[in-house]
Amino acid sequence: MALPLPPWAKRVEEVRLSVSANLPAERILPPLGPAAETIPSDGTGVPFAELVLDPDHAACLALSPGTGLAELTAVRLPIQVGAGGAEVRVLLLSPDAAGEPGAPLNPGASDPVSLEQTAGDGEIWTRFTFQQSVTLRAGAPPFAAILVTRGGVRLALGRVPSGGGAVPGTGEIWLGPPAGPWQRLPAVSVLAGMRGRFRMVGTAGREKPVAPVRLALQGASDGQGLVMPTPKGMDATIRPSASLAVGADGTVVLDVVSLLPGALTLRAVRALVHKS
Repeated sequence: MALPLPPWAKRVEEVRLSVSANLPAERILPPLGPAAETIPSDGTGVPFAELVLDPDHAACLALSPGTGLAELTAVRLPIQVGAGGAEVRVLLLSPDAAGEPGAPLNPGASDPVSLEQTAGDGEIWTRFTFQQSVTLRAGAPPFAAILVTRGGVRLALGRVPSGGGAVPGTGEIWLGPPAGPWQRLPAVSVLAGMRGRFRMVGTAGREKPVAPVRLALQGASDGQGLVMPTPKGMDATIRPSASLAVGADGTVVLDVVSLLPGALTLRAVRALVHKS
């Protein structure tokens, strides 16, 4: 949201506000993205690489460690569905002694999801909810096997961030028949750094809650605020280490990201600004 400022304001030191919400315990990580790698790379072109899956060809993705989630309730995947629709489910696999996809977890199976053909080249982020929540072991997340029981689907791949922000191994891809065995995606140069895209859905432990709302000033490299809003409201401050220049339109943009769907109310927004 754009915050209008006085015409004489040149730089912003901090923004203070009150945030109120009544949000459930579930979290979606990451809340946005990850983006598909496309040609051209501005996101407007065709996918650089895709997984093409059907009843005879499955894929397995390495889920993320260190999310702060204690239990996994669902996985969301960006799926493009072919003519005639498809039916897809996700099965969680435990890591074996070598850290590769192993035996199925119990519980760890989602209900099958029936999908209609997607329009054009579009994809739909689809939720696969497990029949029971799955406890996550610290440092040893499960793998998600994507199994197509009817029809065919495509999943566009992403790429490991060049800045090194990705957790090693996250999104690594294995291919094989639905029951395995699994083989890692070939390490040819054109596929180097390609990863599967997914979002993990679950709950954190009471001792280490995960803040459901993230606030930041657009253009600032730091100063992100993690907020645990309450129905009555709580005060929050976003303060980058360096003051932020006001945009040419006389505004500063406040980015608000929620880790789950829900209603969020912002009140009493105040900015500390300078003339120079």
